[in-house]
Amino acid sequence: MDSMNFKLNAEGGFFRIQIDGVFAYDDAIEVIEAAYRDPQHDERSPLLWDLSRADMSAWTSAEIQRLLAHVSRNHRAQPVRKSAFVVSRDIEFALIRMWDSYSANDFHMNRQIFRNMDAGVAWLGLPEEN
Repeated sequence: MDSMNFKLNAEGGFFRIQIDGVFAYDDAIEVIEAAYRDPQHDERSPLLWDLSRADMSAWTSAEIQRLLAHVSRNHRAQPVRKSAFVVSRDIEFALIRMWDSYSANDFHMNRQIFRNMDAGVAWLGLPEEN
């Protein structure tokens, strides 16, 4: 995979963060900060993390904890929201589960991990994509 690229999109009733390529800790900080600066980002709307083309294989447990600490320090007052994570590989599935485990008591999110986009979108309560 190439270096990381990301797209932010707020249409269809949810905010989508799409990651392509190698997705490292510093990239995650960049993406999260860009999302919070995006005028279309509504912290109450459902959030879809499209990681289906992301490579997170170099992440460590310590980096996940550092990322969670960053978000907790800088974006603590967020309302409860549904967040779907769509992944295509076992490694990203496991890393998101680890993230979920570490953050269970700190973030008010109803979140699920999916292996296909339609299931993630449907869980968010939105019409399926074509």
